[in-house]
This record gives sequence, C-alpha cells and structure tokens, in this order.
Amino acid sequence: FFSSRRRHTRLLTVTGVQTCALPIYFTIYMIGNSKVFGELTTLAKTKRIKDKTIIVKKSDEFQNFQDADLIYISDNKSLTVKDITSKLKDKEILIIGEREDLAKKGAAISFAVLETDELSFDINLKELRSRKLQISSSLIRLGNIVEE
Repeated sequence: FFSSRRRHTRLLTVTGVQTCALPIYFTIYMIGNSKVFGELTTLAKTKRIKDKTIIVKKSDEFQNFQDADLIYISDNKSLTVKDITSKLKDKEILIIGEREDLAKKGAAISFAVLETDELSFDINLKELRSRKLQISSSLIRLGNIVEE
C-alpha cells in the first residue's frame, strides 16, 4: 500500500564482477511493547514485500534506524514520536503510531479506536510527501486525512 524509492540491496557478483544490486530486506522496527509485534513476526515468516524478506526488530529506545523501512511506535512509547520523526527527518521511512492523534504529531499514519469500538486510522499526507513515500488512493479513501 505504500512505496519508497530507497532499497536495501546486496550486490550480486558473478565471476568477480559486480553485475547488479538486488533488494533483500524490508525492515520493520517496533518501538515499545505491543501485541502487533507478535503478529508482524508471524507475518514475516510467510510473506514478502516486493520480493524482500521481512525482518521485524524490537527496540525500547531510539537507535540509528538507518536500515528501517517502517517504524511502528507502540502506545506506551507514543511520547517519543516527535523525537523520532525529527531525528529521521527527510528519511524515506514510514512511521506508524499505535495511539490516536500521532499523525498530527509527526507520524505518517496513526490508529484510533472509534466510539463504536471500530478501528480507524489517520493519514498525514504532508509527512508522507516529505519522506518521498507514496500511498495508494484506495488506502487514502479508507483513512482520515489529518494535518500537523
């Protein structure tokens, strides 16, 4: 549903000559604790994203995250969203917040539970554009557009 121009690659060497670069990993970082971690880990065992192996890593604090394609900030670490987004400014990394209104604070997408107990999500198009990420129009229609 989203894409980035940045790729993790490995160089293919045939008879000592570098011939091409092949994408190998799609790396997801989970910041904090969430049930989503288990679901992502299970998903990573059987699914691929654009022929890339999915790797799910967990962290309780900010790291370099240079190999990240997606960062998922759990509810218990939601106060770190501004710090993370500012340190990763202009990086082609999708940042998703588990807590409501995090899209208004710098995440590209944040989840919300409606009064009817239905799950909804907010999309910050400005944040997606600043990170050179594209999102499908069908996903945009399902979410709520918000601004910082």
